[in-house]
Amino acid sequence: MRLLLIDDDTSAAMIARAALEESWARRSIQGEITVCFNGVEAIAYLQQAPTLPHVILSDLKMPRIGGLELLKILKANARFLKIPVVIITTSNNPSDINAAWERQCAGYVLKVASYEEFADNLDKLQQSWEAMRLPHV
Repeated sequence: MRLLLIDDDTSAAMIARAALEESWARRSIQGEITVCFNGVEAIAYLQQAPTLPHVILSDLKMPRIGGLELLKILKANARFLKIPVVIITTSNNPSDINAAWERQCAGYVLKVASYEEFADNLDKLQQSWEAMRLPHV
């Protein structure tokens, strides 16, 4: 499993990474998590990456290129089109949720205050990936 995590908040990125790694360890999943701290960095990484991630987790609200713009860019590029992009955010605003789904996100997960609840949400997301076949990119 190769995963790209994009979040401009270093603490939030490290919390998400830790939760994902805990989930993977419980399931004996081998994987790698690459972290980018903004959309510009993520696009540069993807353009030069010899192997693409199986899944992208992206924050919604980031400077320069936010999650919605990133979705638009990725879904317009044939090389990145098949990569599922899940938005992870604190925004529960219906307009943000609708905009993400309109831009073909593969999921929308709220960052909640409790680490346990957020980790549980990411674990459930991981379980859904195990149940389905992800695209080979």
